[in-house]
Amino acid sequence: MFGKLIVCGVALLVLGVLRLPLERRLSAQLKEDRVMAPSFDAEARAGLSQKAWIASFGSLRPALAAYYSLGVIRYHSGRDWEGLEERLEEVVLLDPYNPFYWNTGAWHLAYNAAADVHEDASLAPLQRKQGFREWIARGDALYQRGIEANPDDLKLRLERARLWSNPHRILDYPKVLGILQSCLDDLELTDARIRRIELDQCYAMLRIPGEEQSAYQLARRLYLSDVEGAPSSLRNGLCALQLHPNVIAEPAIPIQEIYGSRANAVKLLTHYLKDSDPDKPRYGVRDLLDALGH
Repeated sequence: MFGKLIVCGVALLVLGVLRLPLERRLSAQLKEDRVMAPSFDAEARAGLSQKAWIASFGSLRPALAAYYSLGVIRYHSGRDWEGLEERLEEVVLLDPYNPFYWNTGAWHLAYNAAADVHEDASLAPLQRKQGFREWIARGDALYQRGIEANPDDLKLRLERARLWSNPHRILDYPKVLGILQSCLDDLELTDARIRRIELDQCYAMLRIPGEEQSAYQLARRLYLSDVEGAPSSLRNGLCALQLHPNVIAEPAIPIQEIYGSRANAVKLLTHYLKDSDPDKPRYGVRDLLDALGH
């Protein structure tokens, strides 16, 4: 009798091992066909497991998600950010393949909740600072989970990049650069969209210490590929990078060519110098303006 139990146990174990690859392939196919909800990390699954009953509504889930999303307004107006986040968890569980809910939810957490905590006079300064950073991190986490559930959605990635390049949040240009690169690596994009993303990469890169040479090479390539259509921000960035001591120009493009005229160079560089952004390279720009003025 004991021997039969051992044989049965071994048989079940072998059967389980043989079934595992098949189940994994089937699960992956169901997720790809959007029949099965996407997988989330351990922390997200722990939070959602208490609401697992929601997933049993089948085809009614999108309609229920729309209904549940209406309640977000109530939590927002009451400044109940914990309640708002909990409601958002229910909404994205119901309709995980709708990027709108992920984007809206992340925006509420990273912008509205973070700003409210940061301006809450009833909290100590350290509490306000910690709360501000925490809510931004929660919003970013929602962006990341939304991207995981909707890997082909460009807007979620761009909104996440915009969060980390917002001067009123927490600036992290290396993170922005990585997010934008993932757009180029993972998605099929039009030439116009690729150029727009590369321009954003250039603007992020020129603000990162040590990346001046790479920023210059990218700015130069983007400028030369469309001289007539180059925006003033690219012209200013290229000009400032050419003046930077860490940049080896190959060779430097004449100022007259970059701006079209001396007057235009003076006007655009003056605006560039007065810009409140402290991270833009300005080495030599003042001297250049003085020389152009004479």
